Amino acid sequence: MTEFTSEGTFVAVLDILGFNEIVTNTKHSDLKEIYDKLFSDNVKFSLAVSQIQSLKIKYEIDVRRQDITMLDIMQNALKKDLKEPAIHCILVSDSIILWTKESEYHEFLDFVSCISYLIHHSFKNGLPLRGTITYGPLTVKYPKKEDASFHESTCFGLSITNAYKRSIRQNWAGCVLDEHCVAKINKKQIPFPASANIKEFKMLSVLDILTSFDFLLRYKTPYKDGAVKNEFVINWAITNEDLHKIILKSFTAHGKKLSDWPAQMKCDNTIKFYDHIIDKKKHHG
Repeated sequence: MTEFTSEGTFVAVLDILGFNEIVTNTKHSDLKEIYDKLFSDNVKFSLAVSQIQSLKIKYEIDVRRQDITMLDIMQNALKKDLKEPAIHCILVSDSIILWTKESEYHEFLDFVSCISYLIHHSFKNGLPLRGTITYGPLTVKYPKKEDASFHESTCFGLSITNAYKRSIRQNWAGCVLDEHCVAKINKKQIPFPASANIKEFKMLSVLDILTSFDFLLRYKTPYKDGAVKNEFVINWAITNEDLHKIILKSFTAHGKKLSDWPAQMKCDNTIKFYDHIIDKKKHHG
């Protein structure tokens, strides 16, 4: 048995909205194909491309500070990824549990990028996701190859409990950062280029940097009890294509229906968030 334990790391829990309907209304052979090709493969691909998506920020931070090239950063990222992935994942039925083994800002940039990409493409696959990113203790256990008769892959910790409890209360498809995560990335200050032409630096938190690049934004997250909370959330609208029809279709794909009010509200709240992002882009160029 291989074990990873940390008293503090970044953890995300996301689940597929409407998965019970999909299971109920789909033949098992078709369900397996949906799970393998549209869910599991999307997670794998998102893990693979996460570092590429976050290279823009790494370029701004590292190139001007260390006099290295973009190629250097890409090569270093690829070497590191081959040696030790920055993000790890376990799939449990309709839930995705992701975590980092380190709590450095580079790992968190990749983490946010991965989740943004994952949510975006899950809409296209008809599998809208809802989740929470937190920071806290975590233990993960993997079976070794010689443990073939006993398949124990498990993870537990307060971080998973906090993320899960926060996630199931949300009334949309999207992902929030809870107060533990925000406190961690707001505390970490790093020198950031103040100018594109002059090597001047100002100290900014990782939270400020991710917000300035629109990886994160503040939004009034809708909750099932009717409350809205002004929180930091993931920006998953990472392309310029119109996603209105794609979002709507994702809530009705694979046998799901918008025949009850709770499902309709989740869909409406998701589209409302997307419209907010589009308006923000229009006003800020």
